[in-house]
Amino acid sequence: MGKKNELFYRRLLIFIHITLVLIILSSGSLAGLYYSKPFIHVGLKYPQEQVNVWHMTSDGDSILTGGNFKTTIAVYNTSVFPITFETQHVDLFYYPIGERPSCMLLHSSDYHFDPMSDSSSISRIYNTINRNNESFFKLSDLKITMGTSGWDFSGPRYKELMWNIGYSVPYAELNTIKRIYMDCVKFERVLFSIQLRANVLNYLFMRKEIESTFELLIPMECAIDPSVHALFHSHNASNEPIIFKNLKHNSLNFNTQ
Repeated sequence: MGKKNELFYRRLLIFIHITLVLIILSSGSLAGLYYSKPFIHVGLKYPQEQVNVWHMTSDGDSILTGGNFKTTIAVYNTSVFPITFETQHVDLFYYPIGERPSCMLLHSSDYHFDPMSDSSSISRIYNTINRNNESFFKLSDLKITMGTSGWDFSGPRYKELMWNIGYSVPYAELNTIKRIYMDCVKFERVLFSIQLRANVLNYLFMRKEIESTFELLIPMECAIDPSVHALFHSHNASNEPIIFKNLKHNSLNFNTQ
C-alpha cells in the first residue's frame, strides 16, 4: 500500500505541475493578446475613381450649398487575426487654401492648422458625428470586417463611402461660408478632410479602443452658380469653429455634371 500511495502522490504531483505550467502559459498568452493590440491603417484608395463636386446655387435670398461625397477607403489589417474595425466619432473639416496653395505646406505643429485648437483656421463642417448624432453620415457605414492578413500586410480591404451634405444658408449668414466661396472662385477647388476618432477593434473575444486617429483628405471641384457672386459682395469672411452649426442638414439633390 505504501508503494501504491507513493506512486499515486507522485503522479498527482506531476499532474499538478503540468496543470500549473499550462495555466501560466495560457495566462501569458492571454495577457499578451490583451495588452498587445493589432495595428491597422486606414487611408484613401489611389487613384480615386471620381472627383467630387461642391455646389453653390442661389435660392431666393438663400444659397443652397453642399455636395455628394463618394470616396473609397483602404483598410489594412496587419494582424493574423480576423478583425472588425469601427469608429465612434467622425468629424468633417474644411481646410482653407488661403492666398496660395503653398499656405497648405505650413508646419503641421502650427496651432492655426490644428483642427482641435481654439485658434485654428480649420473649421468643422458640422457637429461631431456619433451614435447620438449621425446627421449626414452613419457610423455603421464605417464598420468593416477583415479576414486574417495571412502575413500579407499589403493587401487592403476596400470600402466605398457615399453621403450627401446639403444646407440652405440664409443671406444674413453668408459670411460663414465665404471662405469656401473664395477658395472656389480662386482655385476652383475646395479641400475637406474626414477624421476618424475613438476607433475600436473587435478580434477574438476582445473589444479594444486604439489610440490612432485617421484623417482622410478629400479635394473637391467647385460648381458655382454665377448668380451667387453678387450675394457675397457685402459680406466679410468669418472664421467659424463650426460652419453649419445653427443650420439643419437637408439631403439636397445636386447635379454633379
